[in-house]
Amino acid sequence: MVAHGVSGNQTDNDERLEVTRSAGEPQLITGDTTVKKLLLTASMLMAISSANAAEIKLLDDSTMGTTLYIGGKIEVGDYERFKALTDRVDKGQLITVGLQSDGGFVDSALDIAYRIHSRGYATMTVSKCYSMCAIIWLAGIPRIATPDAKIGFHGAYTKQKNGTTQSSSDGNALIGAYLARIGMSDYAIEYLTSASPDSLNGLTVDVAKRLGIQVMTLDALPSVTTTPAATSTIAGWWGFIPAILMGMFTVGFIVRTSRA
Repeated sequence: MVAHGVSGNQTDNDERLEVTRSAGEPQLITGDTTVKKLLLTASMLMAISSANAAEIKLLDDSTMGTTLYIGGKIEVGDYERFKALTDRVDKGQLITVGLQSDGGFVDSALDIAYRIHSRGYATMTVSKCYSMCAIIWLAGIPRIATPDAKIGFHGAYTKQKNGTTQSSSDGNALIGAYLARIGMSDYAIEYLTSASPDSLNGLTVDVAKRLGIQVMTLDALPSVTTTPAATSTIAGWWGFIPAILMGMFTVGFIVRTSRA
């Protein structure tokens, strides 16, 4: 998470003033339609290749809900792009934000995270989500991950002219304030921001339980066609729903503690 311009780049984001939710409060997803939508979202995210450049786009917008995607490095100006997109598609239905990124700029990422949290959007990752990507993922109501997801955290830093990195007290203060406002404990905040820039603190099942962080996982996914016509396959998913509802949502996933 790069903290360049962390003091001067903050946007006028009303979401930072919204009422927060406890990190340990149970987060439940119910209803066949919602489950099917989340399965479709996960399938679409799995079909996306990792990108270096920032991508913020609409993946799917249907009567069941909307899927947005944030991938690649999070840059200055990405909050404005994300806000414009959510202003266009937010119809009061389920919105899931898919995440796949190594991180990026603190201010842009925090503004995106505050908007996600204040609007009650779900977040999901099916692959890598490190640094500020993981910070955004925590904003979800609920936070969703597949068992293969790799989620890792470290402290904010600035890059020096000679190429070295230096911890950013300003950046970590802003991140700590955000984590507190979404209900994280002091113990959790210390863990999520203490790793050095060249390492990661991963989120294992034991760590998540110890930190009081509620996570919802998709433990089983049916095979579906991951094309623009994928929505037409939803009718065939009804046979999967009873088993999925019985066993797919558990708190438990293992995240590698090093970059892939």
